[in-house]
Amino acid sequence: MRFSSGNRAAVALAFTAVTAAAVISCPAKAQSRHYQAVRSGEPLRDRIAYLLTLLAADSKASEALARDPALALVGERLAATERELIAVCADDKAELCPVEKLMLTGSEIDAVAAALARLAGSEPALQRLVQKHLRSSGRYQLHAGLDDAALLAAAWKDAALAVNRIYRLYALGEKPAYPAIDSLDRDPKAAAFQGRLAELVAMGGARTRGTGDIFAPWSRSAMDLLTLVQREEAARYEPLDSGANRPANTHARGVDWKRFRYTAILVPGNGLAAGERAVSPIGELRLKLAVERWRQGLAPFIIVSGGHAHPNRTEFSEAVEMKRLLVMRYGVPERAVLIDPYARHTTTNLRNAVRLLFRAGAPMDRTFLVTSSPWQASYVAEAGKTGLIERSKRELGYVPYRDASMVSAVDVAVMPDVLALQSDPEEPLDP
Repeated sequence: MRFSSGNRAAVALAFTAVTAAAVISCPAKAQSRHYQAVRSGEPLRDRIAYLLTLLAADSKASEALARDPALALVGERLAATERELIAVCADDKAELCPVEKLMLTGSEIDAVAAALARLAGSEPALQRLVQKHLRSSGRYQLHAGLDDAALLAAAWKDAALAVNRIYRLYALGEKPAYPAIDSLDRDPKAAAFQGRLAELVAMGGARTRGTGDIFAPWSRSAMDLLTLVQREEAARYEPLDSGANRPANTHARGVDWKRFRYTAILVPGNGLAAGERAVSPIGELRLKLAVERWRQGLAPFIIVSGGHAHPNRTEFSEAVEMKRLLVMRYGVPERAVLIDPYARHTTTNLRNAVRLLFRAGAPMDRTFLVTSSPWQASYVAEAGKTGLIERSKRELGYVPYRDASMVSAVDVAVMPDVLALQSDPEEPLDP
């Protein structure tokens, strides 16, 4: 998770305690590689705020929420705000369509967290949701050491942070951590944009009424906002495991992992420079190294990692284009290639690779190889302040790997850490 500088130290300490407890005290409540995620008609919400998908998909859980006075009050406020916005934004004289009024306040977020924690002790539907989904999914891995009530409250706060952040970035135009590739590309107060927000509110209101989801005006408008500004990167390739990665995941079921030195060879993408298309020349040179190592039998899979990152709003996903080269130019069978078409930074190259390996059934006590340019390989292994390990702590709140060891000038072996399964509520383009 990425946090404001004032909160990072405190959060890091809290996460250290939580994750230690998770590893030591909760083996029976661990994440499951066999977990099948719930899919709804809102793929962006599924990826960005999974708890909200779970609550909306479970009718008994939704009914329990609707019966609670504190939660009903929040739902009524959201519904009233949406009605008000529809009227205000439809007025030709209005200069602004303030969709950010749908954001939950800090007191509302705390009230919902308290209510959910209370209900977790008495509502079987919510108890099942925590045990069957929140824990098994691994998406709340940083909170795995908490009891069920506290875990549900923590998952809610993650979801609330994630949804509110979409409004901040793409309605109010606040700057993200990496504005060159992630920020809103227009003036948020421009008349044309405000007019589109008015259309979003009107159509969203017609779509959310009567669904039984008390949070719908808030969450769905946020997801619609990502569609409006064409920043739906988080869901472009879903369902990834049963889609583009299906051949490799199917092949993985029969792999004898003990036959290989590494579980996979990860190739991070390299952003396109001016005049370059599809795959950067540096990226292809990295691929050649990986193909050589794969042909030597060092690992059963090559993981190519990189989303629509550089340049800003590029049409090319580095991973998709690198896979095309591996299969078409270098003769690597599709079943030997896993793609991560989402990563936008080196931190998430490593994080997302661990997620892919976990879901493919790779042993988490075996290393994988990162093969890249010399500077990046040493950067991954560097334990000092200028290395990826410290950057991961700052930006993710944890390190998605451990025991990094340089194998050559271009190769570093790393041990995966299941903390990488944790969803990032501050990164709507690659949670």
